[in-house]
Amino acid sequence: MYNNKVATIQNDGKKITIWSLALPLFIQTILSNLINTAVVTVLSGYSETFVTATSISNQIMIIPLTVLNSLATGTVILSSISFGKNDKTNAAKICGCGIISILTLSVIAGIIIGIFAKPLVNVMNLKGENARICVEYLRQIAIIGLPLQIMVSAFQKLLICNG
Repeated sequence: MYNNKVATIQNDGKKITIWSLALPLFIQTILSNLINTAVVTVLSGYSETFVTATSISNQIMIIPLTVLNSLATGTVILSSISFGKNDKTNAAKICGCGIISILTLSVIAGIIIGIFAKPLVNVMNLKGENARICVEYLRQIAIIGLPLQIMVSAFQKLLICNG
């Protein structure tokens, strides 16, 4: 049964509902899925090889993205605890340290994935042109896309939770 008191937070005369907090996350998830669908649709018009390369590369990138997103979530939790205690100085230190750590680790992970792109693609049992294009694409999204994507995600989480 739906309990309105549980689904509402009141602070300083302001009323915040769970739906108002969750709606931006739902919209982001839907837009992200629509972008991925559009990419596959556009690439399928050119070549099945491109669709294969992007699909395999994206599957490989899920692991570092999940690990780095966990670090971003931990940063948000720790900074939110400090904000809850009205310790804005400590919260700022936590946010700064978390952002620098996430950026550094994402760049390192991107470089490592870029270096080992060919063996990673070989594990997926791709051969010939599919493997070559997948390695090129994986290197690009690992070195450039991983740091950008994780930093956007980390800043988004921090802004949603800490304002």
